[in-house]
Amino acid sequence: RHKTIIAANNRRIMIAFAKYQAVVFVMRLYEHIAEKFVPTVTLDKLTMDTFECAKREVKSGKEGVVLARDMLSTCYTANIIAFLADYSVHQLILLYGYYVYIQDKRRRLKENDQEEEIHKASLAMSFLKKSTLLAFSRGFGLVCSSIGGAVGSVIWPGWGTLAGVNCGDSLSYQLSEDIEGPSS
Repeated sequence: RHKTIIAANNRRIMIAFAKYQAVVFVMRLYEHIAEKFVPTVTLDKLTMDTFECAKREVKSGKEGVVLARDMLSTCYTANIIAFLADYSVHQLILLYGYYVYIQDKRRRLKENDQEEEIHKASLAMSFLKKSTLLAFSRGFGLVCSSIGGAVGSVIWPGWGTLAGVNCGDSLSYQLSEDIEGPSS
């Protein structure tokens, strides 16, 4: 039993690592595409280093509400590509899961010589619902991470910005987990 638990944990770790690498790859792909089609000023905003930006903003004399407002905008814009990449990877995983389910259902029906039809409309509605919830979750994550980055910048520019972005994203994940749970 102990070896089974360890094997399952190792599998989860490998899947998480693969998802992380996929998100990074897609993020770099989106940045490359943006480089070709987006003006340089916008590209700079989309790829801003929020850590250094928070430190520069404080050195320029910004603090309090002004700093928080500017960093909220900066964190939001700088994380759009990352959240879009995360959404895209999870959308592909969701799509692949539905594909596997349909193929398995077809195989089982064929093995049992059943003429039962796969309900495409209900599958499409289920996919649309989960896809919408995923978009809501990632959008909510982007907003919460931006707010966290703004608050973190006021507390400790640089490291606080990074911690705030991650705490905001984690909070949004926890809050939206129930919405996306297995019952949906």
